[in-house]
Amino acid sequence: MKMLAGEETPDIGEIHWKKGASIGYLTQTRDYDDHTTPKDVFRSAVTPLLQMEERMKQLETEMEVEPNSDILQKLLNEYGNIQDQFTMYGGYEIEANIENIARGLNVQNLLDLLFPIEWRRENEGWIRADAIKTA
Repeated sequence: MKMLAGEETPDIGEIHWKKGASIGYLTQTRDYDDHTTPKDVFRSAVTPLLQMEERMKQLETEMEVEPNSDILQKLLNEYGNIQDQFTMYGGYEIEANIENIARGLNVQNLLDLLFPIEWRRENEGWIRADAIKTA
């Protein structure tokens, strides 16, 4: 999987992707700081889309104050190109998709808790530390 995600290279041979293909990879090992939530972990699987969203916000700010019509047109063209890609790859559905995945895993009520303070690793997976105390 790490080779498919581009984190490792194959010892022999090559990996080829269909033009326009995109791969999301979410590791199963815990390596998060104290300010990370499960929602952050889900969002990390769509980092390129989040970067597009950030660039669109920057362009919006620039367009608001740009007096030169030629430069404004260039900014608008860039914004339109990024927005097309963002839409095509589901950027506007990120939060809804995270909610659906969390609901499917039955962890929707845990999305905003922090690692590792509120969480502890158990054999079954991650569970809330306060749930352990009351069980």
